[in-house]
Amino acid sequence: MSRLEIIHLRIAGKSSEHLAGQIREAIRSDVDGTGVVTIFRRSGLETDVAVHIACHGNGGKAGPSPLGLHLASALSAYGLVEHTLWEEAT
Repeated sequence: MSRLEIIHLRIAGKSSEHLAGQIREAIRSDVDGTGVVTIFRRSGLETDVAVHIACHGNGGKAGPSPLGLHLASALSAYGLVEHTLWEEAT
């Protein structure tokens, strides 16, 4: 079963471009090869960033990934964070 973890950040006063670079650096060492991490910037709104962590097969794990939990915690210093976990509808 595929899963999608979404970390949505509404930034308080910083540029999303600068923060996106910092996120890329932070996840470079944490990606374990089982998923794909993509960073999105909301079109027309500089203060919204979404990080998507897509995983195919959950290996029996329940709940958010360690990477997702780490990112959500670290990004909370920059603004309001919403962290959700989605499962593929079968």
